[in-house]
Amino acid sequence: TESEFEELVRAVNMVPEGFDAICLVWDYGNSDRNEDKEVKVFQSLHRLFGDRLLEHLVIVVTHAQEEDIPEFVEELSKPMQKIISVRNYVVAIENKPQRD
Repeated sequence: TESEFEELVRAVNMVPEGFDAICLVWDYGNSDRNEDKEVKVFQSLHRLFGDRLLEHLVIVVTHAQEEDIPEFVEELSKPMQKIISVRNYVVAIENKPQRD
């Protein structure tokens, strides 16, 4: 929404020296349900940063292991696959509860 975009602009303005990384966090277990939301977030970030976004974007996939990343990328829509293919900065974080 426009108010969320304005909040994003305010956050960016609080870091005048710029960013080293911009993380888009994606839950592996809910990736199919959340893709539309994540695409909208990406579009808002792209609106704000332009193509410079791709220089700083890191996609963090939670509840996943590194070996899950190819499947995760394959199941994304073609536009998101294209975005990821530009720099392919996708990392997995295995933050699943440990079982005894």
